[in-house]
Amino acid sequence: VLLVPLFAKIVIDEAIPGKNTGLLVGLAAGLFVLQALRFLVGYGHNYLSNYIGQRTVFDIRRALFNHLQLLHLAFYEKKRTASLVNRVIHDAAAIQQFINTAFNTMANSLVILLMSLAIMFWLNAPLAFFCAACLPVYFVVVRSFRSRLAAGHHEVKQRQSLLAGKLGETFAGIRVVKSFAQEDHERKRFVLTIKDNFYSELALPLLGMRMQNALGLMFFFVYCTSMVVMGMTAIGGGTTIGGYVAFTAYLWMLFGPIEQLSVLLQASTNAR
Repeated sequence: VLLVPLFAKIVIDEAIPGKNTGLLVGLAAGLFVLQALRFLVGYGHNYLSNYIGQRTVFDIRRALFNHLQLLHLAFYEKKRTASLVNRVIHDAAAIQQFINTAFNTMANSLVILLMSLAIMFWLNAPLAFFCAACLPVYFVVVRSFRSRLAAGHHEVKQRQSLLAGKLGETFAGIRVVKSFAQEDHERKRFVLTIKDNFYSELALPLLGMRMQNALGLMFFFVYCTSMVVMGMTAIGGGTTIGGYVAFTAYLWMLFGPIEQLSVLLQASTNAR
């Protein structure tokens, strides 16, 4: 994938103007072989990351269960059963999801970011420097949202744990509820509980959307600036049409990994 814009540049600047069918076929064949190798390596990479994630969940669940077995009875009198079950099953699974996401995102994004930046400097060093200088601003925006996302996830998990505990109490005492005809009371209590959960669970994805929009606007500012600069350079003869196409394509690849950090951020807060 990293070489596609570069191959496109050669096709636009050399193969088509020179009517070089041999070069065109050679580029297409080479690109196909590289893609096949990429799929093969990607399969091994995904297998390794999933194995590490599943093994981590296995070890965490075993260690957590062993730890819970050693705790005093007073601990179980204070904690709800549903909350403990949620810790062993769902929280451990959230950690596994984070490990898989982090492993894949960090490995892929680092390679794409460095390679894209290197080729951009080769195509147009001053403009590539401007694009690279905008990258720290992305990290500032992501960091500014981190604490709010973490607080939001914590609140949602606390409310969900409380809801699970109330449901467990209601179902465990269903005979008492029916014996005293308390169904309406339990329905009203349940509605009040899920009403409190509604607003906190609604606010969390909206906060993530605001972060995505802020990052998206920043990217398009850099992209539109680069489009104008590279376009004027091509008009003035300072670069070729293929160079323009390649640079703007690598710009997408450069900022793509940075946007993936927002996904990794949300996964990390969910695993806490």
